[in-house]
Amino acid sequence: MRFGKFLHIVGLSLFVGSIGGHILFSSLADSMMDLAQIAVLRTGLDLSVRYLTLPGIGLLWLSGLYMVLKHSRMLRANWLRVKIAVSVLVTINGIFILTPIVGKLARLAKQAVGDGGFSAEYWTFRVYEDIAGTINLAMVLLVVVMACYKPTLKFFKRRILKSDSPAAQ
Repeated sequence: MRFGKFLHIVGLSLFVGSIGGHILFSSLADSMMDLAQIAVLRTGLDLSVRYLTLPGIGLLWLSGLYMVLKHSRMLRANWLRVKIAVSVLVTINGIFILTPIVGKLARLAKQAVGDGGFSAEYWTFRVYEDIAGTINLAMVLLVVVMACYKPTLKFFKRRILKSDSPAAQ
């Protein structure tokens, strides 16, 4: 179990650690005037996603699966079920929405250097990146809160049970 936790923490560090850098460098790129520098930053963001964020997500899933298979009783905890469900959404958003957007922005930034300015498509994808990134950050924070505090979620269980009872109808 310790090895699984170690790998989980390493994966979490890669994944969550890359988010702050992504926000910082994306904001920095928006404030720059030199198209070549923006293209370099955008390329760096693309590489960061491919070589830090995605491996971090993969390591989180592999180590999490390892720990659950080793201790299947862990799945009885409601907080862990919620954490896994939200983690699936984070993974889908990160891999299938954000990663392609970041790659597209890097290509469009390189193209802007040759064109002498950004296309409308670049700014559209910038907005998509902000929206998808904000949603992912909120979900990641929820996952971290669930993992740190391990709430029992009995409040939700009682509310559901009360609404299903004959007295509630």
